[in-house]
Amino acid sequence: MTPLVVALLLAQPASAPQVTLPLADYERLRKLEERPSLTVIDHLRIDGSFARRDLGLTLSGRSAGTLPAVDVLSGEGFRLHSCDGDALLSRAASGAFAVTPLAPRFRVRCRIALDGSDRLAATATPAVLEVAATVEDGEPVLADAGSGARSLSVVRRLAGAREDLPPSVAGRYQVTLLPDETRFTYLLDVRNPSRTHRRFEIALREAEHVEAVDAPVAWDLEGARYRFDLPPGESTIRLTGRLTGARFAPPVPASVQYLLVESHPLIRAQVAAAGRRVGAGETGLTAAYRGAQAFLLDGQGEVTWTATRLEALETAGFAVNALSQTFFLGADGKARSETTLSLDNQGTPALALGVPGEPTFASVGGEPAYLTRNADGRLFLPLGPGAQQVMVQDVRPFRSRLGVGVARLELPRTGVPASTATVELRYPAEWLPAYEELAPSVRWHLPDPDELLAIALLLVAAEALLRLGAVARRRRLALLGALALLALLSEPARDLAIVATLLPLGALALTVAWRRLAGVRRVLALVLGGGAALTAFAAAIAVVISLRSSDFGSGSYVAKDLGERYESEAPASPAETRAKAKGAPGYEGLPARIELPDGTRQTYFHRELLASDAPRPVFVVLVAARLVAALATAATLLLAALAFAFRGELAAGARTFAARFRERPPAPEAAAAPPAAGDPA
Repeated sequence: MTPLVVALLLAQPASAPQVTLPLADYERLRKLEERPSLTVIDHLRIDGSFARRDLGLTLSGRSAGTLPAVDVLSGEGFRLHSCDGDALLSRAASGAFAVTPLAPRFRVRCRIALDGSDRLAATATPAVLEVAATVEDGEPVLADAGSGARSLSVVRRLAGAREDLPPSVAGRYQVTLLPDETRFTYLLDVRNPSRTHRRFEIALREAEHVEAVDAPVAWDLEGARYRFDLPPGESTIRLTGRLTGARFAPPVPASVQYLLVESHPLIRAQVAAAGRRVGAGETGLTAAYRGAQAFLLDGQGEVTWTATRLEALETAGFAVNALSQTFFLGADGKARSETTLSLDNQGTPALALGVPGEPTFASVGGEPAYLTRNADGRLFLPLGPGAQQVMVQDVRPFRSRLGVGVARLELPRTGVPASTATVELRYPAEWLPAYEELAPSVRWHLPDPDELLAIALLLVAAEALLRLGAVARRRRLALLGALALLALLSEPARDLAIVATLLPLGALALTVAWRRLAGVRRVLALVLGGGAALTAFAAAIAVVISLRSSDFGSGSYVAKDLGERYESEAPASPAETRAKAKGAPGYEGLPARIELPDGTRQTYFHRELLASDAPRPVFVVLVAARLVAALATAATLLLAALAFAFRGELAAGARTFAARFRERPPAPEAAAAPPAAGDPA
């Protein structure tokens, strides 16, 4: 029968366990989950006696919700045991003693066992609202441990111990002389040798006005006396305030007393002290100003001083370490400027910068600044302390007429000299610089020596070619003058003319050498002549390529600056620039910075200690590339007109020059034969 019952029971499906509770109990459990769970210790009291070794701890508090456990006390050198009441006391994972309530209102008492010491030191957690100690033969000391915690220390009071020992004091005093007042800081290191609290007083004079008291102990004020409740051990008291008069006396007797007297740079102090001079570092105080005087005082001796206000010399509050000035002289007749100043500011609130043009952008320390002017019309830029960089952009017009431009570009005036200054001038392809000046430096943009040498070679070759063609002297000079002008204005025309004059002269020289030389000399002359011909051919190809890559006489210019050449493509035309600007959206708010173009040529001026209190202009004379192209075209037309006017003589000269290729040198025998008898001598 039993196996059958077991089988039937196993065949039935398993069901979850169920518990039936009265409705009132269920509501009570549900309300426990709804309200917050919290445990609070209303009162923590230590009582008993060190002598009887019956120190005890009593905790009374309340708990709500799920009656959570809470840490109440931490410390070392003692143990809690034999607890009895409505709560459980245990060690938490943090090492502190924790209380677990057994009822909403609880009270628990435990015994305290010390580890062989007559001192109990512990810290109550923020869960403890009030701490008290009523030990019969103990002296309690309570203090704030921070973050809501309270430190508790109970020291055993020994019978017959001397409690009349006065506190020992080490005083450190600091007096600061300022232009408008005198400040003081009194730092007192007080040690209470007794095992009980002692009263400590500081009596101040009428000239000492305390503004702040910083002390870790309780204190009160009675008249001009500050009374402090000193616990056993060491305490540090700090008094700060204002001092009237020119006299100081230590406020309390002390075993050692240091005085540090410092003064503002505008105050010169002469101190008379009853003591000896020591180093400022020996006082343990930090001086805010240089030149502080330190003294080790003798007893209660007074210290007096005489303060003299100094007259500060007028100086600039900032220095300009470097000035970088860039000018771009555009084809639209406007010069765009960018000024970069590396400043070292030591107290100037703002920079009033004299900008000759109309400012378009400014930044201080890399941050854009609003463009404002002061009452004098100068650009007003607020500055911060220390090293920083200021950038200003502006635009100004310059005069240009008939292809010649004259610009007077003034440097910004900061009011102080710049340690180093660099001025850069940038030119687009439309302008060619002819003259630049930043006093006392003057620079003329003239042809280079190699160009002058090439022109001289061209004129010598052309003169020889025309002379061999038997062209008249005056006509030769006219043609050479027109050719020199064209070579000076157009580099491609100069190279083409050199090739055109050297080729026929080289061919004539090779022909003469071929006729007069024989054997090895003829072969050598043939090799040299072939090399010269190949060189001339390569030069001709280079000229053709240059003519195709650049318009003849269009004013394509290679800039010369300090012996260096700069070549680049011309920037966009002003019409294209304006078209792009019309399509761009407008900017509102702070100004926007533009990037100055590099241009096709750049020149530089460098200065050291550049004065900026007076106008420092940069003079520039420009020649339009169109004017140079027009002059080159006029020189070409002049040369063509002269060639057309002298066409008859040039044609005859060409025939004469060509006949020289057919001339044969006289035979050696005919040249050496004596004249006949009937011939005239």
